[in-house]
Amino acid sequence: MEQNPFQQATIAHANNDLTRAKKLYLQILKKDSQNVKVLFLVGTLYLQSKKPNEAIQFLKMAYSLNKKDPHILMNLGIAYKDKQEFTNAEKYLKASLDLAPNNPNIQNNLGNFLFDIKQYDKALHFFQLANQADPANRAFQINLADCLSAMSFHQKAIDILSKIPSQDEFFIATQEKLLNIFFKTKKYKECIILGQKLLGQSNNFNPIQLVFKMIQSYLALGNIPAAQAMLKLIKKNSQDQKFYQALIELEQANFEKSRSTFEELSSDRAYSQLCHLNLGILHFRMCNFRSAMRHYKIALKIKPDCSDAKIQLGLCQLSQCQFSDGWDNFYFYHSQNNFLQNILNKHKHWDGSGSHKKILIFFDQGVGDQIFFSALLNRLSEKNDYLCFVNEKLINIFQDSFSNKFKFLPHTAFLKMKDYDFYLNSTELGKLFIKNTSDLSRQGEYLLTSTTKAKKKSLIGISWFSKNELIGRKKSLNLDHLVAQLKHKTKLFINLQYGDFSAEISQVCKKHAVTFLNVNEIDNYRDIVELARLMLSCDEIFTISNTTAHLAGALGVKTNLLLPYNHQSNTWYWFSDTKNQSLWYPSVKVIEANRNQDLSKVLEKIR
Repeated sequence: MEQNPFQQATIAHANNDLTRAKKLYLQILKKDSQNVKVLFLVGTLYLQSKKPNEAIQFLKMAYSLNKKDPHILMNLGIAYKDKQEFTNAEKYLKASLDLAPNNPNIQNNLGNFLFDIKQYDKALHFFQLANQADPANRAFQINLADCLSAMSFHQKAIDILSKIPSQDEFFIATQEKLLNIFFKTKKYKECIILGQKLLGQSNNFNPIQLVFKMIQSYLALGNIPAAQAMLKLIKKNSQDQKFYQALIELEQANFEKSRSTFEELSSDRAYSQLCHLNLGILHFRMCNFRSAMRHYKIALKIKPDCSDAKIQLGLCQLSQCQFSDGWDNFYFYHSQNNFLQNILNKHKHWDGSGSHKKILIFFDQGVGDQIFFSALLNRLSEKNDYLCFVNEKLINIFQDSFSNKFKFLPHTAFLKMKDYDFYLNSTELGKLFIKNTSDLSRQGEYLLTSTTKAKKKSLIGISWFSKNELIGRKKSLNLDHLVAQLKHKTKLFINLQYGDFSAEISQVCKKHAVTFLNVNEIDNYRDIVELARLMLSCDEIFTISNTTAHLAGALGVKTNLLLPYNHQSNTWYWFSDTKNQSLWYPSVKVIEANRNQDLSKVLEKIR
């Protein structure tokens, strides 16, 4: 049976032969200019062809003939979104949803619109509705995952994308999205594992960006040989290869070679901003602070929204006690958490003034940093009420240490924010109260816990390892070397290190004839209160820069902090006076390795 023109047009349309479909549709409209169905399909065809103006022309004609068709309204909304006329886009999409409130396609498209204008919490609502209505729709799942990732719910996004099977048409696209999330969230081990799998799928996408991410991931984890092996996949003597070779040289501390290449490439427009960013990092690691700041500022001039350059500039300024600009630039890290930013924008920002207010304070960094900034709580007015969101491990010791004007809740209770007037981030306490070096040393010990002093003499607590994937290897010590240097002081040690090091400790005890008083029932990682009591039983503590150092300092325990020479590039806050005592924690003595020496050399300074 011969097909009529409409059937031929729709078949061509379904087969994505848009040129033939359009020709047939327009022939029909010459004879029947008010055919609503054909007007709608022509508008949809132009929408698919990325021609929103033409799409709107035909969809409006269809709409004038049928104002109750939700699909016409939906596509009009999409067309206006593509034109970036967001007021009209919202108008038509919401009108479409009013006519068909349970239609998952409309819910999904309204979610897409809200996502594009960065109203992520509203977009999430509609993506969730679409997924509930059609849980098998891969496009809906991917949109939901993108939204969750944009809101910094990265693990939820990973969970969704990880469930898409390998035989699915969206599989490779979702794997690339997973890789990007891993890279963005600095899950470099996962990034490498997935990247190795994707390299075998190179027929499906351009692998060069994947190679770049894998090189950076290997370097972040200190695996230089693997990074060098990946470098061979980049075109020889290309600008790309030169740049990534310079990154490898930087990680190897071959500063002159790295600097020379970055300076050469900085005249290349494609690499100029990245080169100045990395020249800033290079000079920061070399403790050339003025040069580092100059390069960070050039990188920001080229790309004003470069968060890495702005944050690194802030860290560099803070390390040099340039607090006025440093706090503002460092605080830019806060803008990277879209969910937190969205929530906080619903509350008024507090400038530190006034009284009888209800203030939310967010402690959103690591445990050590939360202890560090908590010192400034005591400088807040007692005439306000404060609700602080902190790591759950710190709640008990904070509640015991601070006024009852402060209430502490875990981050999991983050959304319980009703009836609070203002918000403040914990790092902003620095901006309020630390304006010069004299402001640093106003507190002594500020964390409290009851303890019984140990009867044994010369009891030394030690912590030597950092599990931080990115910088832990640079600030960790060899336990054998540490004990060898300390055994003239005592034969009795308390293990303040979290994690299972029983085999290593056993070997050290036999080799050096020392004893470790491990308290097996105490979990050094989770039980901060009991760890604090252990510290207070020590006559002295030797530790690297980790949570132990902050906790010991906040408790006022005599502590020796062992640092690499260029610690400022990772831990800016270990200021010290002329007697090498920490300005922030008066009980902490800062012992730094000499210039261009790694951390192991600091042991030679222990007496």
